[in-house]
Amino acid sequence: MTDEGFKCGLTMQVADVERPLIAVSHLSEAGNDVILNKSGGKVVNLKTGKTIAVHRKGNLYVLRMWVRKSPAKDAGEASDFSRQGRS
Repeated sequence: MTDEGFKCGLTMQVADVERPLIAVSHLSEAGNDVILNKSGGKVVNLKTGKTIAVHRKGNLYVLRMWVRKSPAKDAGEASDFSRQGRS
């Protein structure tokens, strides 16, 4: 889930990393415009118009995401999201 509260899906390979990488080409092919500038940027979904902020930290552009600790057991359970890399 994004900081803005949007649920989204990304296919990632499982690895022992703290900051997975995502290519702008992958975001574009999935139907998004990606705008980057010296202070940050945004990802805009062309179908829904929803915008996700991209933060700049030094020379890195960071898309902050929340990752669920464990899958919900049934649809009635509240989701349990945790900041990636933290318990």
